[in-house]
Amino acid sequence: MKSPAYNTKHGKTHSVCKVKSNVKIEEKLSEHFSLSELVNTSYTEHLEENRQYAMEEDNYLKLTQLCTDILEPIRTYINGGNSAGKKSIIITSGVRCLPLNIKVKGSSTSQHMFCEAVDFVLSAKDMSEQRDKLVSLFKDIYNNKVSGLDNNIISQCILEKHRSYWIHIGIKSNRKSFDTEFSISPNTSPRKYIKFNGEDKEFNIKNF
Repeated sequence: MKSPAYNTKHGKTHSVCKVKSNVKIEEKLSEHFSLSELVNTSYTEHLEENRQYAMEEDNYLKLTQLCTDILEPIRTYINGGNSAGKKSIIITSGVRCLPLNIKVKGSSTSQHMFCEAVDFVLSAKDMSEQRDKLVSLFKDIYNNKVSGLDNNIISQCILEKHRSYWIHIGIKSNRKSFDTEFSISPNTSPRKYIKFNGEDKEFNIKNF
């Protein structure tokens, strides 16, 4: 039996089976993002389980919305408003089934485990350029400069450093009540998350 039609804010409708076990890993979840990008992991022993987990009805719908309503507008933005541009978002972490989340020592409440978040980087020549690009993008998202991206659907947007830099971004769901949060996580142990209030000076904290 098919699930009810699902509509993103861009008007695209998706109807899926409860478990889409016959889906190929190359399937597109949106125009520029594929299932393989969202479920990929260096822990290849968990890859198939991750794919199957992503095919559960609720998870598949959340991943589709995450790609369509958050990642696509960001990709268009970094391409200067051109949806067909070649600059890409490189996803470093997406779906985490429970065994994978345990393997990477992720939080038991991580949105990755509920198919509601991704970590990503941008193409850069070195870590310094990566930091500059991600800081700029993070501030632009915070200041509502990304056309087509409604910040009200974002649960968390975190600029993180741990050996390298990346942005973690998640989407709100009906699973729990979320407030939109912007924060910075410097390279500290234990990890800490510092609320971002829109000031450039906030990026000058130790270990960031």
